[in-house]
Amino acid sequence: MTDCRLEWVPYERSFVVPLQTASGPWFERRGILLRVSDGEGREGWGEIAPVPEFGSESWTQAMVYLKESDQEALEHPEAVPAYLTATRFAIETALSSLDAPPAEFGFENTVLLPGGEASLEALHERREQGFRCYKLKLGVLEPAAELALVQALWDVLPEEAELRLDANGSFTARQLRWWLEHLEGMDRIGFIEQPLPPGHESTMQRILDEGGIPLALDESLAGVDGLQQAFEEWRWTGPMILKLSILGALDPLRRRVQGAHERLIASSVFETAIGLYQSLRIAHELGVERAVGYGTLAFFDDGWNGFKLEPQLTSTMVCPEIFREIWNQACHRWSKV
Repeated sequence: MTDCRLEWVPYERSFVVPLQTASGPWFERRGILLRVSDGEGREGWGEIAPVPEFGSESWTQAMVYLKESDQEALEHPEAVPAYLTATRFAIETALSSLDAPPAEFGFENTVLLPGGEASLEALHERREQGFRCYKLKLGVLEPAAELALVQALWDVLPEEAELRLDANGSFTARQLRWWLEHLEGMDRIGFIEQPLPPGHESTMQRILDEGGIPLALDESLAGVDGLQQAFEEWRWTGPMILKLSILGALDPLRRRVQGAHERLIASSVFETAIGLYQSLRIAHELGVERAVGYGTLAFFDDGWNGFKLEPQLTSTMVCPEIFREIWNQACHRWSKV
């Protein structure tokens, strides 16, 4: 890759409303955009969208690495340190898209509901748009209040719809059993995502084996090593949420999930259109079939989403011109910092 050039620019984008999670509010998304170009006028795009709470490097760590080793990373992506999972994914997707034809994909999308009473209003609105898959974060309110909210949402779900619940690892085993007991019979609850924190996968698998509402892993799948543990150590049989933008190298990822495509669910980490496109492109390569978790677009209004918040996400929604616009705007904004 000696004839290629790597450029990068940091970005910051604010949530329209702070995202409420079990670990507290999230006010601002910071990341780094990549552009790879060659002497023939071709461009490849990537995005470093780290989430340290999910096992990736921090934004600062990615910045330090690029300042010291950006050309080395371009020429030898396999030499990127293992802990820089978001950086490795961004570089590899940028390089692999340099000479690849435009991807063609289409996925059913899941919409992330806001917390509290606003979730009911949002569900009604999104239902009119045709959404059939919804997600609500738990661990934000008191359990009784959240259970009442889940019941209210379930009561107005269309018959063919699915509600996914995301605890972000905030439950104890006792709390999980409490939830499973109170959710019994709600057949439109798709699964509870990461109910217990990483390190308690064996407990979750035992509870999953007991039947009832399925459990899914998310935070536990930090990087390819987490995927390897899921298959080989924990013998995980439930759904697996793949935050592709922070999973690292592509070839080990492809090998680890081979034959498990029916249990894979691709999920956003609040990327711009560049990261969204690349992660969906890889999701298509991996054979992901279930509704993806990219209904996060309403959390930003800066024009960098590219994709529209619609029930179906398709490759025809974006084009390279959008990537260039985002890149130019990011360069302009960062030059003023």
